[in-house]
Amino acid sequence: MKDLCQNCKKRKATQNWVGKGGMLDFAHGMYQRWCNYCTTEAQLEYAREIAKTIPELEKKMKKLA
Repeated sequence: MKDLCQNCKKRKATQNWVGKGGMLDFAHGMYQRWCNYCTTEAQLEYAREIAKTIPELEKKMKKLA
C-alpha cells in the first residue's frame, strides 16, 4: 500500500510537511507526510497572505527613510 498524503488522503505522500513549524519541529518528528500538490497549495495560500502586507510595509519604509 502506498503512503497516502495525510492532508488530502488522495495522492501519494512525497514530502514531509512542517507547516509553520521549523527545523526543531522537523528534527523531533513533528511533521506530516503530504503530497506535492497539498504542499504547493499551502505554500501558495501562505504567500498570498504575506503579499497582503506589502502596502503596509511600503508605507513603513517611507516613514523610516
